[in-house]
Amino acid sequence: MMKKLHFFTSYFPCGKGENFISNELFSLAKLYDQVYIYPLKAASTDLITKEVPSNAFVVYYNGSNIDRKEIINSIESKPFL
Repeated sequence: MMKKLHFFTSYFPCGKGENFISNELFSLAKLYDQVYIYPLKAASTDLITKEVPSNAFVVYYNGSNIDRKEIINSIESKPFL
C-alpha cells in the first residue's frame, strides 16, 4: 500500500510566505510515496515560487472557501495525478 501525505497550507508553495515549510516538507517527503500539497488560499494561476519534492503534487482549490467535507471527499475519492 502506498503511503500518502496530505499537507495543507495557506499559500505554500506559492507566494513569499511560509518559508519554514520547505525543510520540513523535504524531510517528510522521504517517509511517503506521494505528497499532496493543498495551498488552500492560492489560486491555480498563482506561480509556484518554492521548490517541492519530486514526489509532491500541488492540488489547487482556486482560493475558494471550501468546507472540510469537500476536502475529505476529494482525498478519499479522487485519483490524483
